[in-house]
Amino acid sequence: MVTGLYGALAASASVFIGILTALLTSKLTSLSSERNRIDRRVRAIDARLRGLRDRKERLNEKLENIEEMWEDQEQREKAEEQVEDFIENYVGDEFQEDPDEVEPMEVHGAFADFLGVDIADLNDFHTEQLQERYEDVLNKLQPTGGLFQPAQLPDVPVDAEVQAAYDQIDHQWQIHNREQYNQNERQWIQTNTEIRGLRRERQKLVDRFNAIDTAQLWGTLRASAVAIILTVFVPLLMYLLRETELTFIPAPVAVEAVLVFVIWALGLGYVLYHIRAQISDEDSTEGLPDEPDIG
Repeated sequence: MVTGLYGALAASASVFIGILTALLTSKLTSLSSERNRIDRRVRAIDARLRGLRDRKERLNEKLENIEEMWEDQEQREKAEEQVEDFIENYVGDEFQEDPDEVEPMEVHGAFADFLGVDIADLNDFHTEQLQERYEDVLNKLQPTGGLFQPAQLPDVPVDAEVQAAYDQIDHQWQIHNREQYNQNERQWIQTNTEIRGLRRERQKLVDRFNAIDTAQLWGTLRASAVAIILTVFVPLLMYLLRETELTFIPAPVAVEAVLVFVIWALGLGYVLYHIRAQISDEDSTEGLPDEPDIG
């Protein structure tokens, strides 16, 4: 009679053990699935970031080339003004040399003195302008008095329409460069914004991936082990001892049966408590507020 009770207790406990095992399997599958999902998303973000990095480098190169061109143009115009001022106000007054004997390096040195810098500080645009205006420097050094003066070549008038066409072309080219620069700059800003957004998302995913710890399943595994021992192993052990007449408990059969039932009830209570705790933990994650936008 009592052996039937033990068998019934073990059989009924197997139902709860199955529920606990299913819970353990479900959580393990869920965690593994989430880790795989995060891994796939991080790999996709990394691929996108590599593409954006290459795009940003190309845009940086384009912007730097346009800025360098603008800087060269500014320096060239400044050099033209400085050389013009040098010829008009310095050559023939402060700088007076025989035009038949003057050397180009002397002109460069005089120009450096005019600017108040060392001759080594002159840039390529200064050298270019001095070479182009070297004849003007020599003409300015010619004596202005006496009967014998060098013949002055008449100024050749510049056709107004041609000059206007050149000015229009230069203006259109400047507009084109500015539009190209603005377009590349907008693309650079958009690319950089997307990079920052992807990096923030990636960091959140990495934090979530590291937070997923399968060690939390040890609680469910421990509960399964306790449940198996108390609700299945103990009743089956007593069933075996009764069937083989090897029982060692010095107590009446009724007391033994009550003791086994109490142990079984404790094991079952522990299982139910653990299942309730797991359900409470899962429900506590619902209704969380959205993460604030930090820009």
